[in-house]
Amino acid sequence: MSLENYDFDGFVINLYVDEQGDWLAHFQALPNISAFGDSPQEALE
Repeated sequence: MSLENYDFDGFVINLYVDEQGDWLAHFQALPNISAFGDSPQEALE
């Protein structure tokens, strides 16, 4: 699993890739907010 960090208007977003190759974007400050996609860009959108 890889991890990348992005800054989005002061919020830190962690990007993870799972074993199937899907990407998950997770807000650190808002633990119940997340999204997924086939690419890091899709997960962020």
